[in-house]
Order: sequence, then structure tokens, then C-alpha cells
Amino acid sequence: MRSRSCTLAVGLADYVLGTVAPHDLPALALRALLEGEESSSLAALAGVSPATYDPWEVEELLSDALRELGTLLPSRDDAVQVIIDDTIDRALAGEMSPVGAVSRIVNGAYYASGAAERDSTVAGDSLDLAEIVGLYWAYDEVDQPWSPPAEELDRDALAALERLRARHRPTPVCS
Repeated sequence: MRSRSCTLAVGLADYVLGTVAPHDLPALALRALLEGEESSSLAALAGVSPATYDPWEVEELLSDALRELGTLLPSRDDAVQVIIDDTIDRALAGEMSPVGAVSRIVNGAYYASGAAERDSTVAGDSLDLAEIVGLYWAYDEVDQPWSPPAEELDRDALAALERLRARHRPTPVCS
């Protein structure tokens, strides 16, 4: 089961990686409040509507909420690991499809972090995601005659996610 701070931690990781835009922070704040986080600034942030949205106010409210909650924005590297760990946990628990998990890791962590630009020979190498990146592109060709069926790719993806989990130490944020 995901901890109460997991929604906020994953949302902050997405924010750091640019997959959650500043105008999406009020919705993130509302979800965090509904899961039990307590902060007056987080509540104020949750109350920002599209009509009253001001990017500077949102940034200030986020900063104040983080201070009240005693947390910080994760570093880019930590944000990548939070996204990978959360996605693996959700996929292996059956809360996310294998193709959705592979796509989330590749788009939300690998590409969003700029890791693709750091890889010089094998796609996914810089984050130890070569197998996941390969599956991502295999899913992209699932309707081609040379491609394995989606069911086989799903089995391969779940096995690859298990291997990925076994290779690295998970972040304690969502355990």
C-alpha cells in the first residue's frame, strides 16, 4: 500500500521533471490534502482556480507548503527514482498496465530527465533502463507483422520491471 505522502512525492517528482506544469499544482495539492497531508499553504494552493491562477503566487504557496510539511523538492536524480519506483510498484500491484508503466518510465523519467541526451551508445544505459526503452519501442510496433503479440510484450515488461526493481534500492518516499 502506498504511503500517505506518496501522492505528493510523486507529484513533486513529476513537477521537477516538467511532466506536471505549474498550473497543475492546485490539483496536486488537493489530492495531497485528500490523502491526509495537512498544511494551510497546501490548502490555499488547492484553492487556486484557473480564473485566479498567478504563477508567482502558486510558486510561493508551494514553497510555503513544502516548508510547513518539512519537505523539499527532490533533486532531478531523486525525482527520476521516485517516478521509476512508483511506476514499478503500481505496475507490479496491477494498478497500471505493463505498457502504461513502460511508457511512464520512458517518457516521465528517461526522456523528461534528459537521460536520452547522456546516452552515447545504448538507449536507456545512463539510468539502467535499456531493457525498458527497448520494450517501449517494441510496443510502438506491436501492430507490425514482425512484432511479438501485446500479451507477450506485457509478460516481458512485467519481468523487466521485476528485474529493474531487484537491481536498485527503492526510494523510501513511497514504501
